[in-house]
Amino acid sequence: MLQRALGYYSVFLTRHQGDPQLRVELASVHELVGKLHFALGERSRGLVAYTEAHRLYEALHRADPDNLEHMRHLVGATTNLGTVQD
Repeated sequence: MLQRALGYYSVFLTRHQGDPQLRVELASVHELVGKLHFALGERSRGLVAYTEAHRLYEALHRADPDNLEHMRHLVGATTNLGTVQD
């Protein structure tokens, strides 16, 4: 089931990568893909996905620093990166 979900989200990312209207969704999906990879024991792939989620959330926060939702997601992404890089 996790592999099927991962496949679905990977297709979504491929189809919509770079779509400026979906920046928040893309960041969220990268974060979810990272969680799925870690659940499957694929640490290096999870780290790549978490890094991309962090990059996207950071860009969203820079573009709108007063948006608390973007800030909250950036903090979560930073936490994810810190947790997996132990």
